Amino acid sequence: MAQLFWFHAFNRHHPKLDSDDDNEEPLTDEDAVVRVLREGPRPHPNPASETRQYEQRLNITPHRVYAYLGRTLEAFGDNAIVLPPNGLIGGQMSPFDTGGLINKIAPVSQLVDNEKCVYLAAFSFQLATEKGAVLERYPSTSAELVKHYLEAQRPHDGDGPHHHWPGGPQHPIWTSNTDWRAWTWEGRAEPEHFLVATLRHWTCSPSMHARIIDSAERRYGEDEAWLLRLAETYEEGGVGLLVERLKDEQAA
Repeated sequence: MAQLFWFHAFNRHHPKLDSDDDNEEPLTDEDAVVRVLREGPRPHPNPASETRQYEQRLNITPHRVYAYLGRTLEAFGDNAIVLPPNGLIGGQMSPFDTGGLINKIAPVSQLVDNEKCVYLAAFSFQLATEKGAVLERYPSTSAELVKHYLEAQRPHDGDGPHHHWPGGPQHPIWTSNTDWRAWTWEGRAEPEHFLVATLRHWTCSPSMHARIIDSAERRYGEDEAWLLRLAETYEEGGVGLLVERLKDEQAA
């Protein structure tokens, strides 16, 4: 079937929270982006962040890094990295945005937290061992349905994940919502399972590009191979254009 990529959009974190070392100088915006390009993203460092609060309510442990399969949303950040299908090698995947279960994806968002946890557990699959099988069910091996998925259109068949995986709670999240995050695969992995070394594409706001390259050269000037790969994988124009450009490449 088509090769769907993992998309992770991000902004830098607050400078006082970017470092694990209290004595380390806070990172600049461009340094923080370079760190993600070089080392991969990390779980949000602020215990009070929305992401960390949602993880606690949904019993997601340990803290994870999140990516969408096939696309992402500009609202999540001015920067994005794209990994190939095998770029996430561990963790879980679900056919919806887990954070949306808290207050966006009806009718699950209207349930108590314990019921949300049950729902998430019923439709969580292991990336390392189940990814191929679940994608064969949804969006399937059909080129037409894969293209439909990449266009972020609501699934044609069924009103929720229970249509493809009977036995789980039967909540019609695919017909009760208009946001594509209610039917898009989300991957959640620990940082070591997020293989940024396989980087396929990346982008940033046009105004940041030169500063990011300068930072990369300043920090890793001795690694010419990595700097060349950074240049080769860069896509100008920002997150929205990146998502559009990669639709055909993924569907091929």
